[in-house]
This record gives sequence, structure tokens and C-alpha cells, in this order.
Amino acid sequence: MTWKHSLLQARSYIAVIIGFLLAFGIVVYVETHMPPAPAESAELTLSADFPTLPAPRALTFDEAVWARIAWQYFVNNTQSNGLANAIDNQPYTTMWDTGSYLMAAVSAQRLGIITRDELNARVNAVLTTLSSLPLADGQLPSLYYHTQRSIRLNSLSQNESQPDWSAVDISRLLMALDIVAWLYPEQTAAIARLTAPWRFDALFMQQEPQQPLNFRAAKKWQLVTQGNRDSYGYQLYAVNGLRRVSPLAAIVLGSQQPSPRTISIDGLRIPYDSLVKIGKVDHPVVTTMPYLLTGLEAGFDIRSAEISWRVMKVQESRYRSHGDYAYVNADNEEQLPRFIDDAVISRFPALIDKSRAEIKEAALQLSTKSVFGWYALFRTPWSDEMRRRAAVLFEPGRGWYEGIIAANGQQSRVIGANTNALILESLVYIAQGPLFCQNCAPAPPANPADGQRP
Repeated sequence: MTWKHSLLQARSYIAVIIGFLLAFGIVVYVETHMPPAPAESAELTLSADFPTLPAPRALTFDEAVWARIAWQYFVNNTQSNGLANAIDNQPYTTMWDTGSYLMAAVSAQRLGIITRDELNARVNAVLTTLSSLPLADGQLPSLYYHTQRSIRLNSLSQNESQPDWSAVDISRLLMALDIVAWLYPEQTAAIARLTAPWRFDALFMQQEPQQPLNFRAAKKWQLVTQGNRDSYGYQLYAVNGLRRVSPLAAIVLGSQQPSPRTISIDGLRIPYDSLVKIGKVDHPVVTTMPYLLTGLEAGFDIRSAEISWRVMKVQESRYRSHGDYAYVNADNEEQLPRFIDDAVISRFPALIDKSRAEIKEAALQLSTKSVFGWYALFRTPWSDEMRRRAAVLFEPGRGWYEGIIAANGQQSRVIGANTNALILESLVYIAQGPLFCQNCAPAPPANPADGQRP
């Protein structure tokens, strides 16, 4: 028997052996090129010294005055079509700012500053105008709109690879609409008509796996959005507003939660969004507004409660030990975007108001809205001390300023919708608890004021 004949006789065995070797090689390749299974992240737990949340109480005379100062911003900045400016005398808005305006109007009515009839008139005007605004790609509200001309505006900072909408901004508007529908059932039908044409499924897109042989990789979904508010806090807030727009929404948003960047200060780990250099030292910037809004509007969850508490404790600790207010900056001053007008796209990009210098983004040493949020939610000696420091940051007849700028210690000259809305939400929380709470809010006063007296 020749060697060649023997090889032919054994060919089936050889094929089996080669098959086993190939399979073994594939298994080895996949195992060596597969990323490790993700580790479970540790969940936040409440600090041992987390305070008991305060029960509602009647506003003091000063607090009632502060609420009327904040509402005056919206009296001044509501256009004839019902939209409100995002910044004083600057005719533009976003869905986030529009949501803030609706929250402010609801808060003003709950506090007796305006009547229910005025509240409904303002809401009707907003809903009517929103339903007439051009949608991005015919699907969802755009990032920016002109509040007088009701047209879309493009900003130079927009990501051209993404559609012209913000999922986080839309979530803020939806949260406000949910609260309006909850407290004012007469608006439910109009709200349903407004949102019916919106294509919420356009917010979610399934991603293809980057490594086809990675069999551990679960299906991943991408949130399709402009990254105008990409901090950890805003992502958490968006879950509350968007989870009801589709059966997939909560799953997608839950899988989208990023791991926050954290820094340890005086033994407390807090998430931060960016660093700003003050003198020769880098200071963390923490955007506290979304955590505070969660507590004020729907009641705290574990993350928003603990992060808000830690940030406030770090502020207090640094001031007590170093006299340093600026170590943790609680927010950024509102920034006026630079726009390209869709109607005159060939024009050189310019500000809406060319007579006003461009407002640069500025980290705030003291954020007025954060101070009022802490004051409402925790009411500790420190939060009261911070509130007293912020008590002068307003202009009668215009509203509340953003705060104190970290770089120079000067008062911000910006008066905006978000700060004044959060102040109103904080004060209604003191009087009634969260807005979106089945058993919290008592009936508003029987004889509300007309909203125009200081």
C-alpha cells in the first residue's frame, strides 16, 4: 500500500481533525479579541447625614416678593405669539426654555400670582404657536426658534452630522406638558394634538456592533440628538421626560447612561462637567440645575438627591475651611448663541441683536438658581446663608440675575428664563411640594392676585 493510497484512505479523519483545529482557532481568536464583560457600577446610596426633606409651609412676605420679581421676567419677555425669550430682550428660544416658561406659568398660578384663566390663555398661546413652528426634517421641534418671527434658527455651534433637534430640550418641554396636563386637565386635548405629529421614534437608532464576532455585545441603541446639553445631569433629567414617548424609550435611555467623570473633594466624590482655570488652579464646574429640577418637579430619585446633597456639602466645606466660594462652580452663565437665519441663509452669521456684545460662556461662582433650589429642597443653615448672599441679585421690574461670575467675582449681567423659572419652581415647592405629585399640591389660593403687583 503506497503512502498516497493510505492518505486517501484517511482523508475523512484528516478533514475532521482540520475542522477541529479551525474551530479551535476561531474560538481562541474570538476570546482574545473580545472585550471583557462590563463590570457592574456601584449604585449611589444616600449619605448618613442626608437631611429629612422639609414639609410644605406658607411663604414668607419676602419669598412672595421674590416670586413676583421672577414672574416679572416672563411678563416682560412674552411675545405676542405666546413664546417667551430665553434671555431678557433677546428674541430666541429653545424647547428647554419653552418648557421653563410653562413651568414658571404653572408655578405662578399655583402661588396665586396669576389666575387660572391667565394661565390657560398663556398655555393656549404657547401650544398654538408650537403647533405652527416648522419641524426639523418634518419630525421634531428644532433646537432654536425666533420668538417674534416663529422661524427656525441655526447656530454656528450645531453638529451638522445630527438632525437639528435636542432630545434633552424636548424632554424638558414634555415634562412641562405632562405637568400642565396633570394639573389642568382642560389642556390635555390640545397637548395631545400638538405632539401627535411629532415622530419620537426618530430619537432612537439601533447601532451596529463594532466587532461582528463579539458575541457578548448586547443590542445598543443611540440617542439621535444635538449635543447641546451633554452633561451627566441633563442625561438623567432626559430620562424622566422621554420615557413615555415610546415603548422603547426607557430601555434606550437607560442603556445610554454614561459613567460620569468624578472628582474627590474633602472626601466626597461628585460628578463634574468640565474644568475652568481660575488664577492658576483648575476648578470643577458642576451643572446642578437638572438634579435640582428633578427634586422640585417630580421628587428626588436616589441619584439626583445624593448628588445635589454632596455638591452643596462640598460648597459648604470649602467655604468653612478656605473661605473659597469658587472651588465648586455650580453652573454656567447663559450664553447667547450666534445664529444663521434660515430665511437669509446667505448672510454672514450674526447675533440676533447686533448692538449687544456676544455673551461668553462663564462659570459661575454662585448660581442664583442653584442657591434657590438648595434653599427649597434642604433648608439647612448653609443653604439659608447662600440664599441671603443671593438675595440682592435681582433688578426690580426685570427679574433675577444669573449669579456671580467665578473669574472676577462680579455680578452677572444676564437675566434669563431658566433662572427665573427655577426660582418660581423653588418657591412653589416650599409652599406645596413637587409639582408632579399626586398627593402633594393643595389647591391654590381662592382669590389670586393679578400678577402685576411687586
